[in-house]
Amino acid sequence: MSQHLCISATFLAGRYHGKEWPPSPARLFQALVAGVKTGVFRQQWPSVESVLRGLEQLPAPEIVARNADRLSGYRISVPNNDTDRAAREWALGKEFDASRLRTMKEVQPREIGASSDGKPHVYYFWKLPGDAPDIASVQQLASFLHTLGWGVDMAYADAFLADDQYTQTVSAQDGYSKYVPSPTGMRRPIPVPGYLDDICAAYQRYCKRHTSTGVDAFTRARNYGEQPYRRVLTAMPPVATFLLRQLDNTGAWFSMPWAFSMRVAAWMRHAVAEALREEGYNELEINEYVLGHGGDGHRRHMSFVPLPSIGGPHADGAVRRVMLVEPGDADGAISELLQWKLAPSVLHLLLESNGGPRRTAPVCSLAEGSRNDPVISSYLPSAPRRVWHSVTPLILHGHNSLRGKFSLRKTEELLYQAFNRRRFGHACPRTSSKVAALSRRREISAGSGWTGTSRHRKALRDRFVCYSTTRRRVISRHSALIVTLVWSVHRITVAIYPQAAQWERRHTTSVRRRSSADAHFLLGLLRHLR
Repeated sequence: MSQHLCISATFLAGRYHGKEWPPSPARLFQALVAGVKTGVFRQQWPSVESVLRGLEQLPAPEIVARNADRLSGYRISVPNNDTDRAAREWALGKEFDASRLRTMKEVQPREIGASSDGKPHVYYFWKLPGDAPDIASVQQLASFLHTLGWGVDMAYADAFLADDQYTQTVSAQDGYSKYVPSPTGMRRPIPVPGYLDDICAAYQRYCKRHTSTGVDAFTRARNYGEQPYRRVLTAMPPVATFLLRQLDNTGAWFSMPWAFSMRVAAWMRHAVAEALREEGYNELEINEYVLGHGGDGHRRHMSFVPLPSIGGPHADGAVRRVMLVEPGDADGAISELLQWKLAPSVLHLLLESNGGPRRTAPVCSLAEGSRNDPVISSYLPSAPRRVWHSVTPLILHGHNSLRGKFSLRKTEELLYQAFNRRRFGHACPRTSSKVAALSRRREISAGSGWTGTSRHRKALRDRFVCYSTTRRRVISRHSALIVTLVWSVHRITVAIYPQAAQWERRHTTSVRRRSSADAHFLLGLLRHLR
């Protein structure tokens, strides 16, 4: 049975302000270094330095964390790190109020549910390849931790050795989720050999960032590794969520009727392509992975999903949010890049150029979305669901119009062809049983409310057959009475008015056109008498 080194952390206020959840292994490593470098704890640096260098050598840990929900966001005014501007003014002998250098910062903390027995909020399990380290030194290092995340995220930590059974027991706790390293998933920074030296060098650069030539903004540690993580028992692909805002008022919603959601998808696709071009991605990859063109673009590409407003008592179905979805086997690097790059960007509408250069016009702006949003959470639930309803929009591979009008029959045939190409077709003998089974389980079916389908027509026949038969009989009886009445008036009028008889002989040329002549005669007679 293998052994694991476990470091657990508990947040005193039950809140976490960091960007990712759970906190990445590199963030925990930084917090441990900051703890031992604080105050009198620096005296213990020689005894715990070897522990930190040992953590650099270990593979990426497994993480077990309590589920956390995002709270409502708010904005605060903070100083803007632009002291160069003030220094230039002061060097010229001008007065400048540095307190005016302020900017608005978005804050959206996570609330971590407290367990009834006071268990830690997050566990990190490193699998030990050989002998166990000095656990007393690891516990001493963990006791120095005072914050994890922002400066307001006060926390404390503990360290101990655990076996496989304990790891499984912790992972099975109610309200907790397990995150394991995987080939694909959301990428998280991890400590690697040399990361400790890079952190110490970054601190020295920060202390000496002010010089006579200006301020050195490059003070962060960059020598870390990246490891994709996935949540166990979930198959959630990498996503990025955004809110649609008005151009002149970023606090107001921009809405688009759900019937025009394809326009929002087109705006997002264009914005993503332009953003990746700015980041240096090659044109072939953009055409296939983003635009869906080329050989591989039809099999593996990004999806642009407008999200209609649902889930509330006042939901109107308008599109105010949009989501970018990568394929399930993607590592999530592009969605994570686009999440922060597109959040302050503007979506553009493509205008008619009449053969000239491409012209665009701004439509709306984007803001960063969160999974705690009431609408987004309906599409991305925090926990697996056992019962759900789904509506899948389809882009047909052919035209579904007939003589310029929408044809439900052609639409139905195109759907069956699409199922057949994906080996769910009714025309393929090998897969007809699959379609029948899926239809019986109502996984794929043309609902009875879909007007024009064969199933709907059958339902109408079964429901209204008696009414239709009675209605046809009534109409036939009324038609006979009307024809008899018109013909009687016609013959009486011919007998009384000679001009009417002459008009009839002039417009009636054969017995076979008698019924048509009756109608023309009646209309002409009414005009003559009027």
